[in-house]
Amino acid sequence: CVWWMWEAQHNTFRPNTLTQPCQTERNPSNCVTIPMTSEALPLETPTTTTTATTSPRAAVAAANQEEKGAKKRKNRREFDWSKATFGHFVLKVAYVGTKYHGLAWQDPTACPNCPTVESKLFEALIKCHLIQDRVTCNYSRCGRTDKGVHAAGNYIALNLRLKTQKDGSLASDDYDYPSMLNGVLPSDVRILACTRAPEGFDARFSCKYRAYQYYFPLNGESLDRMQEAADLFVGAHDFRNFCKMDIENVTNYQRRVLSVCVREMPGGVAEFSVTGTAFLWHQVRNMVAVLLLVGAGLEKPSIVTDLLDIDKNPRKPIYEPANESGLVLFDCGFEALPFAPRLPPPPAGQTGAALAGLLAGRGWEPDQNMQGEIALSASAASITGTSGSCSSSHALEAAASAVPAASSPSPTATPTPGPILPMPAPTPAIISAAGPLLQSWGEARRMAAVQACLATAALAGCPAEQVRAREKYTPLLRRACAPSFEEKVESLDAKKRRKGDIVAPADDEGDE
Repeated sequence: CVWWMWEAQHNTFRPNTLTQPCQTERNPSNCVTIPMTSEALPLETPTTTTTATTSPRAAVAAANQEEKGAKKRKNRREFDWSKATFGHFVLKVAYVGTKYHGLAWQDPTACPNCPTVESKLFEALIKCHLIQDRVTCNYSRCGRTDKGVHAAGNYIALNLRLKTQKDGSLASDDYDYPSMLNGVLPSDVRILACTRAPEGFDARFSCKYRAYQYYFPLNGESLDRMQEAADLFVGAHDFRNFCKMDIENVTNYQRRVLSVCVREMPGGVAEFSVTGTAFLWHQVRNMVAVLLLVGAGLEKPSIVTDLLDIDKNPRKPIYEPANESGLVLFDCGFEALPFAPRLPPPPAGQTGAALAGLLAGRGWEPDQNMQGEIALSASAASITGTSGSCSSSHALEAAASAVPAASSPSPTATPTPGPILPMPAPTPAIISAAGPLLQSWGEARRMAAVQACLATAALAGCPAEQVRAREKYTPLLRRACAPSFEEKVESLDAKKRRKGDIVAPADDEGDE
């Protein structure tokens, strides 16, 4: 409680900090008691000048509001998890990774200002009372994307609370999990679809292949040369010269690329698409970096073959990977998921025609009819087939050899590859997921137009070739090289021995 006394001299109340505030020379009847918190009204030191203070009526109102809030928090019942029943579900997630430090959750005590996509997902799941905590929900992820990398179709699997009736029995249907989560998630993280997981499903180990797409602005690169070099990636190779080595977790750098495609898109950009069974850390971005050097005429297409030959070049030349902002995990292949692509994998760039049609045709605007726009997207996504030089004669052979015999389709069945991004009929869940993404797309196109206007004004009368003047280029095979894998392992083992740690075999894990 704070004691207030009437100051006749200043014609106002002031807080009194005396132990016996009413036992003063003033009339005790001038003292009033107002219960309140120190946060609502800090005590002020009286001064000789007239100062504005909070009136007793406002202080009483603030104290009453605080009391009501305290009672509400006190009366709020804790969720009774002892009566909850859980089921294993698969969620398809899309996100714009610009603001996030990757997909994987990071300890906030170790990195307090490092928001991740999973941290936002867990916050939404806990807020909706779908999981109790992060540790006990049997969580698994498919593609572990890096900081700034986006996803149009990543997958997670976890145990979610099931829908129950008033009598406590299980309901015949499940919650609309996508709509529930999209209502509390940030606008740049969306749940596209959800279904019950098959028995024994793991988002990482049940994945059969992954499809990445990288978008880059065209600055005179030869896409034919880039496609010629990209075709050399197809097949099983050792990609240690096209990745960031993580010798503590990865010992096997053999990966299989199923198909590749380089194509021009509307708007002065191009797309590099690659489908493979698995990828190493920074593998796609390093592949793009070398392809851009080939497209610019600074390297020959045969540089890919040279770098894949680890006997000839055991050490990776030092070069920067392509910028992370252009990389998208487009989709992942699974069996028995209704909204995931199936086996065999579609060729890389299969949906490029659909995306090109949308970019070149009528644009999506946030204020247009959402159902019509979703229907347009569904019809465009049904376009199949490849064009130009994107088809690879090695792709289907590589895909067939990459599928284990146990999971191969029946000889009597004729599997047909579906589109990488199947679009079901418009539902509230789809609309809740697509709306914010369409709005951000519109904002990005407006900003692109503004930047094009500014660049055009700045370049008036000045050839663009002079602006793009490059520094003296050093060929990759003449550059300084990083230590080889064997040298890094020897250095790490020596460091562990000095610390007295036991040298244990590494767990093979790596992704973009």
